[in-house]
Amino acid sequence: METTAEIKRLQSCINDLISVLALPAIWSGSESSQVLGTLLDVLLTMLRLDFAYARLGDANDGDPIKVLRLSSHRHSLVQPQQFAQALDRWLTDPQRSPRCAIPDAGGDGEISTTLFPLGLHREGDVLVAGSRRPDFPTEIEQLLLRVAANQAGIGLQEARRSGEQKRLAEMLEQRVAERTRRLTAVNDELRRSEAYLAEAQRLSRTGSFGWRPSTGDIIWSEETFRIFQYDRTATPTAELILQRVHPEDASLVKQTIERALQDGKNFEHEYRLLMPDGSVKHVHVVARDLTDESGSIEFVGAVMDVTVAKEAEDRIRLIINAVPALIWTARPDGSLDFISERWLGYAGINIGMTGSGELGGRTVYPGDIEQLREKWRVAVAGGTPFETEIRVRRFDGEYRWFLSRACPLRDRAGHILGWYGNDIDIEDRKRAEETLRDSEAYLTEAQRLTHTGSWAWQVAGRAATHLSEEWYRVYGFEPQAGVPNWEQRLQRIHPEDRAIWQATIDQAIREKSDYEVEFRILLPSGTVRYLHTVGHPVVSASGELVEFVGSSIDITQRKRAEALRDGESRILEKIARDTPLQETLEDLVRVVEAQFAGLVCSVLLLDHDGQHVRYGAAPNLPKPYTDAIEGLSIGPKAGSCGTAMYRREPVIVTDILQDPLWEAYRAVAEPYGFRACSSTPILAHSGKALGSFAMYYREPRSPSSAETRALEMATHLAGIAIERKLTHEQLQRSEAYLAEAQRLSHTGSWAFNAGEAIYWSEENFRIWGFNPQQGLPDRETVLRRIHPEDRDRVVEHIQKAVREKSDYAVEFRIVLPEGTVKHIRGLGRPVFSATGEFVEVVGTQLDVTERKRAEEERERLRHLQADLAHTNRVTTMGELTASLAHEIKQPIAAAVTNARTCLRWLRRDEPDVAEAGEAASRLVTDATRAAEIISRISLLFKKGAQPHDLVDVNELIQEMIVLLRSEASRYSISIRGELANDLPKIMADRVQLQQVLMNLMLNGIEAMKDMDTGGELTIESQQDDNHKLLISVGDTGVGLEAKQAEQIFNAFFTTKAQGTGMGLPISRSIIESHGGRMWATANPHRGATFHFTLPIKHAAPAAA
Repeated sequence: METTAEIKRLQSCINDLISVLALPAIWSGSESSQVLGTLLDVLLTMLRLDFAYARLGDANDGDPIKVLRLSSHRHSLVQPQQFAQALDRWLTDPQRSPRCAIPDAGGDGEISTTLFPLGLHREGDVLVAGSRRPDFPTEIEQLLLRVAANQAGIGLQEARRSGEQKRLAEMLEQRVAERTRRLTAVNDELRRSEAYLAEAQRLSRTGSFGWRPSTGDIIWSEETFRIFQYDRTATPTAELILQRVHPEDASLVKQTIERALQDGKNFEHEYRLLMPDGSVKHVHVVARDLTDESGSIEFVGAVMDVTVAKEAEDRIRLIINAVPALIWTARPDGSLDFISERWLGYAGINIGMTGSGELGGRTVYPGDIEQLREKWRVAVAGGTPFETEIRVRRFDGEYRWFLSRACPLRDRAGHILGWYGNDIDIEDRKRAEETLRDSEAYLTEAQRLTHTGSWAWQVAGRAATHLSEEWYRVYGFEPQAGVPNWEQRLQRIHPEDRAIWQATIDQAIREKSDYEVEFRILLPSGTVRYLHTVGHPVVSASGELVEFVGSSIDITQRKRAEALRDGESRILEKIARDTPLQETLEDLVRVVEAQFAGLVCSVLLLDHDGQHVRYGAAPNLPKPYTDAIEGLSIGPKAGSCGTAMYRREPVIVTDILQDPLWEAYRAVAEPYGFRACSSTPILAHSGKALGSFAMYYREPRSPSSAETRALEMATHLAGIAIERKLTHEQLQRSEAYLAEAQRLSHTGSWAFNAGEAIYWSEENFRIWGFNPQQGLPDRETVLRRIHPEDRDRVVEHIQKAVREKSDYAVEFRIVLPEGTVKHIRGLGRPVFSATGEFVEVVGTQLDVTERKRAEEERERLRHLQADLAHTNRVTTMGELTASLAHEIKQPIAAAVTNARTCLRWLRRDEPDVAEAGEAASRLVTDATRAAEIISRISLLFKKGAQPHDLVDVNELIQEMIVLLRSEASRYSISIRGELANDLPKIMADRVQLQQVLMNLMLNGIEAMKDMDTGGELTIESQQDDNHKLLISVGDTGVGLEAKQAEQIFNAFFTTKAQGTGMGLPISRSIIESHGGRMWATANPHRGATFHFTLPIKHAAPAAA
């Protein structure tokens, strides 16, 4: 505060100094009385004087000039003439002091009075100022009065000089007019005038000169010689002048002289003189050009010694530059006419860079210039004080905040003579204010985020001296309603907690100690909040308890979170203990409802059909309401819960009476006052909807963030409980299914470690014949049940699997106590720890006794089927004896004929060897053909299965056509083969395929043999779209009825009088054993066709 006051005092001083320094500009051309009057008016107002008095002795020993100014209050107490007479008496007192207290001529007491000379050369010229203030004059007031007196002296000198010049001019004109009449008198008067002029120049320190450039003649007045400190006998020259000019100003003076010589025009300049004693003088030179009748130019001018004024300016400048502010002045129109050196140095510019004088210029932040100039324009236009805040660029380019102020200086008539302003750096203050604002904002935000209100209250009277914004929010008071009193604050405390709160406060006051207490407050809306309050005592220097300061933290959310967390733990514990689902869900609903006043919750479950809802838990929902929604369908417009389950996403209905989702259920909810409902689906991990958790409100609203978090938690826990229940039920079903599956498949499961069995399934007990009630059998007991021939092999398989860390499979027999033998297939896998240590073996044991018996039976039947097939072939071959004999006799007869022919060619007188050779070759061919027929027939008589080999089906068909051609010819039946080229060979049993082809071809011949017109047997081969060989055998016989298409493949079904009914069943079984298929179709016109397919399989590569 002291610094601020000092700055303001200095600013005021500077403004006053500037006002005083501006006075000479006002006095220009004024008379002495006007100078004194203006001076006293300014001082009376500026220094708040009771009076200001100036007396000026006349230069011609005439009556002195006296000017008195009284304050308005003093005017009412005394007549100005009486006051001036009293002052004159005091001034003539030889014992008076320049600074003393004199009796108040207009009242009681004394007036502090001080006196200063006006100028340096006249003792009678004085300035007197007085004030009833005891501290008058202060140092600053003395400085201002001294500067004012000096400035007045300069102004009075100027006024005297101006007056003298006018008076001399008048006197010269009179003398010129009377020169013929009073020449002698004029000469005397002229000498007197010269003396007056010399004295005036001496008093004003102004010398005159004349200079004729054409001749170089220079004329100086006596004062000019004195100023330059040259003897009157010296002849003034330009060189003489330059000898006195300060070296730093010499070039400027030379340029001025040269320009005057060239232009011949008026000139004016200032420069310094370096005197022989080393002192420096400042001179101001003004010259006017005069032209005589011959056209010659002569300069007439004055040299003013302005050293005193310059020294005063320097002192003022030092004072101005010492003030920690940037000073400037402006003309009445607002244009700048002065900028302090400190200002220029701060901005890093020179006076030439200030531009046109417009306020703002290049140093003000561009964004501030417009408002600065607008405010300055308004101030100048209205003559009102100016003040604004702007950013000013420092020499290093940084912008800093400044407070810019300016006040107008007015004359007695109220006209503005100029503006005086200063700019104060307020960057630090701005930053401090910003930091304070930020700190307050941070504190407010921190209190808002942490729900912490700060407070302070006086012990005496309990009045609150500080309540933060957050405190009002926590306690539910409106800041606009004013500060609540003690009773109002006390009424907010929950009745049940008021006693403990009061006891805590009383103890803290009694012991002057800190206090800390948790309690509840009850808001007018019925909302309950939990608060944690900490208070700290403030004690005076005398030890008296003054007040308490502290904070109140709203811990409602924490309390709710703790309750919610405890409830969550309790629910999870119930889930872990497999508590009934409804009990768990009802407890969950109560936990959530306890968090929020007036909230009602429910859990609905989705039925197994995934379409209808059923009751889950809703302890506080009216039963008629829960009964009404039981079994309702979910869908896109099924209230909050049904829609949430349908969409599998949360549904928030803020107004049940308006939302279309409740259109069909509004009548159910409205009677119970439910106005809003938020529901979240309970989803399984798979994303399947299990149910929903809903929150009901009795006013239109959306859920709060806390309610949303609680809803998410409840939904999660409900999902865990429901999914665990479903999983448990599914596990029970799975265990039941597994037990049944093991029973049906005769598969038991088990596990044992290094020493003992650790698990046996129920079916495993049954397979091994152990009683589950007697517990798990030990290792030795189990080994004794294994057939002695298989025991070591089983043990070796298990040990090898453990040793090699691999699975094993082994078949063995067990012998039950009553002697029953069972065949077991065991599969096992050893389990090892992360470190590679053996843990246990787990596996299954399959009772394959029935399978073994089935395999034995199947093998027996296979042998029977082979025998039957062989019998069928033999029987068929017996039926074909005549035809086969004919086929065999043909090549044999041909061979006999060719043998005889060969002999005949050889027995000739001249044997024809060539012809005999050809007959012999034919003989070999016929014999070979007969041998091949016999070989093929012999194969059909072989018993037992033949190994599969690559078979060319087309070749096989051709062979069968050859074998059966004679049989067909007996009944005038032709055989036609339509065989596809490039058919791949297949892996097959050649004999079995021959039997199939023979059966089908003979059946076709049989179907056509009784026809008068004969018939045709067609055999086709091709590759179908499924990359299988398709063989078709068709006839043009009696045909096939539709109902017989499948019957003919049944065993013992026959349409022949002498048939056995086994040919086609055996043929189908052969084809199916090869992976093919056989079927029959009726031809469009007559006859039937039998088809069969064979897979194309390549031979396995031979072993190396």
